[in-house]
Amino acid sequence: MDKVLTLIGPSNNDISWNANKYVVNFLNKLCGPVNEFCLAKKEAYDIYFSGPECGYVEELVRAELSGEKIDFATQLVANRRKKLLLADM
Repeated sequence: MDKVLTLIGPSNNDISWNANKYVVNFLNKLCGPVNEFCLAKKEAYDIYFSGPECGYVEELVRAELSGEKIDFATQLVANRRKKLLLADM
């Protein structure tokens, strides 16, 4: 798996298990088997996948998650330097 989608929820509004599983199931249908990894319980998840380009997947996930208070990013695993960067602005 050469790409990763990271889901990030605000600390006061956890990512629901349903939202995480929804994205996993959506990517399973779009890309085939995926691997998920919890970075911070109910706050951040990595979902590793292969297949479509990151930008395309990001557009589809953005449409699927509209209205949810979840940030996300897709990137190539080879270009990744950190698993998660948190900032308080």
